[in-house]
Amino acid sequence: MPEAVTKPIRRAGDAVADKAMRPALAGAAALLELVDDWAMELNDPKNVEKLARKRGFGIDALTELRDQDLKV
Repeated sequence: MPEAVTKPIRRAGDAVADKAMRPALAGAAALLELVDDWAMELNDPKNVEKLARKRGFGIDALTELRDQDLKV
């Protein structure tokens, strides 16, 4: 096929691929943001203490989690 024919077809294919990838990339970015938020929460000792209490661990301080079985 001559280049004059393949060039527009290639451009159209690239445009379709770009359009198709946008939702996937947006979803991946949202997932990364969610994971980042969770990581930030789990690095905050007050949030970890609150989560542990919610899960039924009777603790007063973060350091008391060392004595707990965290497999649960």
